[in-house]
Amino acid sequence: MTAISRNRLCLAAFAVVLLVCCFLLLSRRHGGSRHLVAGLFNRRWLSSANVDTDPDDLDWPPRPPPDLMQGGSALVLVHIQKTGGSSLNRQFVRAGVRGLPCRCRRGRKRCLCLNSADTDWLFSRGSVGWRCGLHASLAALQACVPNWHRFRPGVRLHYMTVLRRPVDRFFSEWRHVRRGATWQAARRFCDGKPMDPQPELCYRGDDWHGVGLAEFAGCATNPAINRQSRMLANLTGRECLGGEEMLAGALANLRRMIFVGLTEYQVLNQYQLTRGLGLLFNRLFWQHDETVASQLNTSRADLAIAESATSLDARLYAAAERLFFHRTRRLLIGDAIAARADPGLAAAIAGLDTAGLRAVAPRMAAAAGVVLRRLGARGVSAAERRRVRQKHIVK
Repeated sequence: MTAISRNRLCLAAFAVVLLVCCFLLLSRRHGGSRHLVAGLFNRRWLSSANVDTDPDDLDWPPRPPPDLMQGGSALVLVHIQKTGGSSLNRQFVRAGVRGLPCRCRRGRKRCLCLNSADTDWLFSRGSVGWRCGLHASLAALQACVPNWHRFRPGVRLHYMTVLRRPVDRFFSEWRHVRRGATWQAARRFCDGKPMDPQPELCYRGDDWHGVGLAEFAGCATNPAINRQSRMLANLTGRECLGGEEMLAGALANLRRMIFVGLTEYQVLNQYQLTRGLGLLFNRLFWQHDETVASQLNTSRADLAIAESATSLDARLYAAAERLFFHRTRRLLIGDAIAARADPGLAAAIAGLDTAGLRAVAPRMAAAAGVVLRRLGARGVSAAERRRVRQKHIVK
């Protein structure tokens, strides 16, 4: 072998050693070689021109995940009316998350959810009640939650929420109100404090029983109109008046939330919480398909009324759906269990836009369900589903 050949061989060996060292160094920073490879693979696909990427979301899922057990972090649920927040609460505090206990007493709506540091790891209706007000908005929670006395100093608060198709949610709230229910105790916020005076109620007397859809949607101060956008907005300055400013604030906050679930995709919600945040639930989430909104015989006129009343929410939901499927795809592409359950899934979803991912959502949910079962989540019997549906149906 000539001296030149030996030199080339030495340089090649040195380059290989250098590459291996760089790989090991990077893998330590990214939580192991498996996460690094999956991340590089995902970024390769996500940079493709035919994929609707979200450049503001490239750091999700968080690494490391939230430190819930030791009290360094806590989850805060923004519970928007008629989006299935009660169902998510029940999964957290009743069904349970492994390693994050909640002590529940029979007949009581709240459970005590304390971690090993004896502090709350979950701030929600199911754990602390309506401590910041009935169905408090993100703005109200951000002004209130940091002062909760059972948090460790310096705790990181991670906000999450669940959204629902706006027209379905609006119809559901209308039917809820026309039956005589109200949320009179809920307070509207502006600039970090409750508005004074509060917006005028749309009805006189104790409730709005029997209200028609046109009247319900026609009241300008009805909080049901674009409720999801208002609940996630900053509500400062002109945002308090609604409109494009309010939507812009809600869209910005949406991307900062550690979890944004969609009512229509319960299995994928659980999959994101498990694979993205490391939360291993004891039971499988399941879909409430028989809702009040699904049983309505709506006319074109009624549909037009609801669409007009939820025009901002429709744009918010479109952004949430894009974010939701983008995150789900990222997790599934790098999931070895999902790959064994459906070998062609990663290639099938890699180049799809949001509409395409929505179309194959059942296939994604099937693979996600296999993953969740493999990780120990138990199914729910038909009898138990009937009991839960009778008591807690998403109306």
